[in-house]
Amino acid sequence: KTLEGHTRSITCMAYVPDEQALFTGSDDNKVKKWNVQTGFEVKTLDGHTDRISCMVYIHVPDGAGPNHGFLRQHGEEVECEDG
Repeated sequence: KTLEGHTRSITCMAYVPDEQALFTGSDDNKVKKWNVQTGFEVKTLDGHTDRISCMVYIHVPDGAGPNHGFLRQHGEEVECEDG
């Protein structure tokens, strides 16, 4: 399945298995969250001032803090929200 939504090249990805979600970063300065089962875009995280060149998902185990992870790009943390 082709994921359509970015207006420029996708430069990085992070898979979040607990949510069955894929996050993509692009030269269009946006991060998009995708449902891997349907292939549909769930959310766009915009507001970055430059291209997204890399990101990583950091899993926070239950009981070790907030029950979510973070995407990190260029030193900024972007919270992975439910939905």
